Amino acid sequence: MTSLLETARRLRLVNLTPARLGREAWRATVLDEHRRTQATSETRRRERSEPVITLDRLRAIQARERQSASPSEVARAEALGDLHENRCPKCDGARMVAVRVREGEPAVPMPCDCMPIDERAQRAGIPHRFLGAALDGMRARNGNQGALTFAREWDGRRSVVLYGKYGTGKSHLACALLMNLLDRGEACRFVAVADLMDDLKARFGGEGEQSEAYFDRISREHVLVLDDVGAEQNTAWTCERIASLIDKRYRSGAATIVTTNLTHREIAERYGRRLADRLNEWAWVELAGGSVRREMAVGR
Repeated sequence: MTSLLETARRLRLVNLTPARLGREAWRATVLDEHRRTQATSETRRRERSEPVITLDRLRAIQARERQSASPSEVARAEALGDLHENRCPKCDGARMVAVRVREGEPAVPMPCDCMPIDERAQRAGIPHRFLGAALDGMRARNGNQGALTFAREWDGRRSVVLYGKYGTGKSHLACALLMNLLDRGEACRFVAVADLMDDLKARFGGEGEQSEAYFDRISREHVLVLDDVGAEQNTAWTCERIASLIDKRYRSGAATIVTTNLTHREIAERYGRRLADRLNEWAWVELAGGSVRREMAVGR
């Protein structure tokens, strides 16, 4: 309990003194403050001594309250109860979890398994037209049998270059590989290289996550698709950025899927022999044959 002396001393600290208030006013102020402090202390004491409210006790209280509640109040309470009780134990309803993909690297946010796969695919950057991509639904055509065989045996760990002419289904196959990973609960990311370069430029000096931080985060993705390498503007800066990104992935051993219309020789001429030599260690899978887009356009 707080004594009268302690109360008087506290009031003096805020310049409430007998000389300023007068003796009688000072006495009344000290008594009023003392009573208020005692009441607050008593309230806190009672709160500490009250028993812990258990879940069973709360449910008993809810049962009593339901008898006088309106139908709309009951419905709202049930909805809130379902939301709480069905909350994912892994993410506690946040639908995102922090995962350390590789030892020694910062944890990165990833969609939780409780998030629907279509939403996870959209968050992973997979274009809307490829949300239905699935290896089981892809049929073999002249020129892509080997690519389909490789894709169905791919372990999700080896890096690969999917190359071929325009419209042969490279992006479609890459997205099917990512959808397969998402279905297994693994994290991945799809980025169109031209859009990535534009995004990096836009982040210079802007608000939010800056260019280098964004570049570093993309480089640390668990599995990354770099779509349409070679379609971006051919400048020294873009070539350096792409070479640096692939080099980071190569050195960390992170699985990367590159789709491109370029040959190995054209990659060496554009991005340098060093990058081309590193890509030599990846699997090169060709998608040949006619244009899948043209076939779909004419209804074949």
